[in-house]
Amino acid sequence: MTRTVVKYNYRGLRHMLIEVGSMAQAFRLNGLARINNFGDVSWSGFDDKALKDSLGLRIMKPVLLQFFGIQDYK
Repeated sequence: MTRTVVKYNYRGLRHMLIEVGSMAQAFRLNGLARINNFGDVSWSGFDDKALKDSLGLRIMKPVLLQFFGIQDYK
């Protein structure tokens, strides 16, 4: 992310965030088309440092988490 911002200024950051949203939407639409009772949750309300530490990430900066699964209506 830092290299993108350095190279393209904040336009690069904006485009990167648009790409993250596009990927999340593509995963969701693909799951809905292929799996019965598919469900997903996109989440960005997390502590960046705690998530990086728990996943062992040093350089990467998480932007969005997306969880997938089968919805259970029991």
